[in-house]
Amino acid sequence: MAARAAPGDGQRIFAIVVAHNGATTLERCLTHLCECDCHVVVVDNASQDATWRILAKFPQITVIRQSRNLGFGLANNLGLRHALAQGASACLLVNQDAYLSRADFDCLARAAQSSPEYALLTPIHWTGDGQALDPGFLYYLQHAESGALLTALLQGSATATYAMEAAPAACWWLARECLERVGGFCPLFFMYGEDDDYCNRVRYHGLRVGVVPQARLLHDRASASAGRQPWRGMRWRIRYYLLPDLLDPHGKFLRHLALFCLDVAYKLFHALMHRLWREAIALLWVGLSTLPAVPYFWRVRLRHRRIGRHWLD
Repeated sequence: MAARAAPGDGQRIFAIVVAHNGATTLERCLTHLCECDCHVVVVDNASQDATWRILAKFPQITVIRQSRNLGFGLANNLGLRHALAQGASACLLVNQDAYLSRADFDCLARAAQSSPEYALLTPIHWTGDGQALDPGFLYYLQHAESGALLTALLQGSATATYAMEAAPAACWWLARECLERVGGFCPLFFMYGEDDDYCNRVRYHGLRVGVVPQARLLHDRASASAGRQPWRGMRWRIRYYLLPDLLDPHGKFLRHLALFCLDVAYKLFHALMHRLWREAIALLWVGLSTLPAVPYFWRVRLRHRRIGRHWLD
């Protein structure tokens, strides 16, 4: 089915999907998006599986092919740059293993129009089978307006848009104003942690992050989990989960640096006490590789405190 042109209210919405060896889930993801009132853009990070055979089934979408894997953030930045150049009024980021129906897309669009104070919106994330809340999303949900949303969901009374400190980037609705003020993803993050870093920047610039409880996303992590490299993944996940606090534009950098060092030291002590040798070595690598780069991190943080289309120009 061909993608519909654009929303009837004159908005130009671009859905951006970063693909990398995602043949098991990509077709279902794109099928849903091509039923929505948006222009679909796929940035392919040098996939080596059947991804290209799947993309050939969707001639109506725009494909930006890369010769190497740029990671999640940088690849999304390419899609965002293309969308802004084409006059996008908003961008929808969707994981290759996530499924957003036409009804849920429309729900996000209505929420963006009725609650313009929210520059970044996300739906409720469920597991791929739709039977339970996504575990990763549940962590963020506990911090949404002091847990008010979680209580409302359990009571079946959640209706309005609720504020959150951060939201996982499996599905984001980004207003153009957000991209013009905050910019794109920081290139320091290859994968993991870039969403927390970006949400910190959104809030620093006086914009809001919100969750739309009426909208529903299915995040099929299980089908996309094969083929990962545990050792390298452990090292980079630890680093990327710690970096957002160090780069947080709020507060003093030296305080963030001290807390970062204490956090790494505590986690290293815990890993050694429990004989988690692989985790301990990974934490040691994180500390030794991060500290020499502190001056660069400080400069990046200063850049993020300024308004502008950072990493998108």
